[in-house]
Amino acid sequence: MGWAKRLGANALLALRYRKETGSEGNYTYSIHCYSGTPAIVMDERLSTSAEDVRRGGQAASVLIARLKNGYLEEQDRLKTEKDNLWLGIRFIAGLFLLIVVALAVLY
Repeated sequence: MGWAKRLGANALLALRYRKETGSEGNYTYSIHCYSGTPAIVMDERLSTSAEDVRRGGQAASVLIARLKNGYLEEQDRLKTEKDNLWLGIRFIAGLFLLIVVALAVLY
């Protein structure tokens, strides 16, 4: 739930667990995968006080805004990570091409 909490959620809906095992040489390993939908869960309360209703609406709005901002921040982080990965791949490909051209020129 660490990822969901970072987003601003207080619950995970439709939580699923999957375990995969594999081996390489003498080593056996397990990969534990959890997935679910981050959500904000609040309890419903009846009230005749307009002030209580207003405060509850404000609290819900704050939680929703926090979840939305957390989601957008996570999307930005993932995009930056992806861009950096492609930059590294292009650098390695360029370096490889440079080596091939240099070897072709030398020989």
